[in-house]
Order: sequence, then C-alpha cells, then structure tokens
Amino acid sequence: MKQLLKMEYYRLFRNRVTYIVLAVNLMIVSLQFAFESLPYWNTNENIPGYPLTVFEKWIGGETASIFPTIYFLLAPLLSAIPYGGTLQEDIRSGYIKNVCIRTKQKEYFRVKYIVAFTTGILSVLPLIFNFLLTSLVFPAMLPQACTGFYPINATSMLGDLFYLHPYVYLGVWLILDIVFWGLLATLSMAVFFLTNYMYVAMVTPFLVYMVLYSITWISDYTMLAPFYFLQPCQPCAARPGAIFAELFVLAVIGGFYEYMGQKREIL
Repeated sequence: MKQLLKMEYYRLFRNRVTYIVLAVNLMIVSLQFAFESLPYWNTNENIPGYPLTVFEKWIGGETASIFPTIYFLLAPLLSAIPYGGTLQEDIRSGYIKNVCIRTKQKEYFRVKYIVAFTTGILSVLPLIFNFLLTSLVFPAMLPQACTGFYPINATSMLGDLFYLHPYVYLGVWLILDIVFWGLLATLSMAVFFLTNYMYVAMVTPFLVYMVLYSITWISDYTMLAPFYFLQPCQPCAARPGAIFAELFVLAVIGGFYEYMGQKREIL
C-alpha cells in the first residue's frame, strides 16, 4: 500500500493541472491582496484609535469584495479537478487491472480515497499565502468586538475564541476547510459506480456544493451552506451541529465507496 500511495501522489504532483489549479487559486488571493489590502497600507496613519488589522483585511476576514465569493465558490471544483477523474481514467484504460493484479483491490480504492482527500489542501495553502501577504501590510493586533470592524459576533461559532486567540481560531477554521473540501473531493471517487465519464466525476463535488447552497438559500437556512460556514469570517453564523452532520454524511459516503470498491468485479 505504501508503494501504491507513493505512486498516486507522484501521479498527482506530476500532473500539470495540479499546478494550474494552484496558480488560479494564488491569482485570486493575490488580486484580493492587490485591490483590498495594498490600497490601504498607509491608512492606519490617518485613522485615530483602533487601526485596520490583518484579521479584518485578509481574504478570509473580509466580506466587502467579490474575491472571497469567487474563491470559496470555486474551491470544491478546483480541489477536485487535478485528481477527481483518475479512477474513471484507470477503469477505461485498464490500468486498474494491472494494479489490482499486484496488490489488493481494497488497498487500491483506499489509496485513491486518501489522495483525493488530501487535495483539499490545494485550496487552503493559498489562503495561508494571502494571510502572510496581508500580514506584511497590516498589524496582527488582537481583534476588538467593540470596533464593529469584524463580521464575527456573539452568535458566531467560536466567536469568543476569535477575539481571545485569533490565531487558534484561524487554525481551527483552516483545518475545517481542509477536512470538508477533502471529503467533498472524495465524492468524485464515490461516483465511480454511477458513471464512467471522468468529467462528470470531477464536477460532482462542485454540483453537490451548489445544490446545498441553492437549497439553503431558498429555504432561508443559509447558515447550513458550506459556502458560508467554510469562510472564517462567517458571513452567516455557523452551526456546529450542521457542520458535523454534513461531515458525517460525507464520511459515510466514503465508507460506502470503499465497500463498493471491494465488491466491484475488476479482474
């Protein structure tokens, strides 16, 4: 399994699409920095009282511009594109048969799941890059709720943690983003028994993401939409129960995928 895992990671990072996706993500966060942070780099010199901070101006902390919307809308699609269609590609080319002759079938499907899950990191690394860029321009002063500068309030999930230990809060949220986007990316693996088209598999996570967004918007339960609760600034106050429920459902689908992978006749 270790050797197979190494081969699949090599396959992921050898794929130029991986770097195109990373470049697109970096472009979005860099544009946000250029248009929403740099123009205000000397503003603090002219503002009496509490200054603008990195926690307010980075892409995960502001809601005024279009860039957070674009980024958090496209993240599931961009996470799934580099690796999401490889299972269908393996089945179509016969590569899966060659692999399963040399290793256990369940190990093959498990490795595919693990690698697909880790692609969630591709959408989090640019967020960290944006935060570091913004830190070059604005101070990392402890947020103060009384200023009214921050969207996070008393109804927000872990709101107290944000104002007491903002770095811990951001760490928790970035881990949540990795786990959720990772599990969402694994849906492209889970649909292998429904479709043989790799492009359908690649867009499945994004379609599920948008269906959830549409349903919660129509029903006026936007706090249940991943698009909102995955943003650290929480445009709509996140609900822990909803987050864990959605994570649980995605994990169950992953278990079903592994079960179906063992049962499917490959050889």
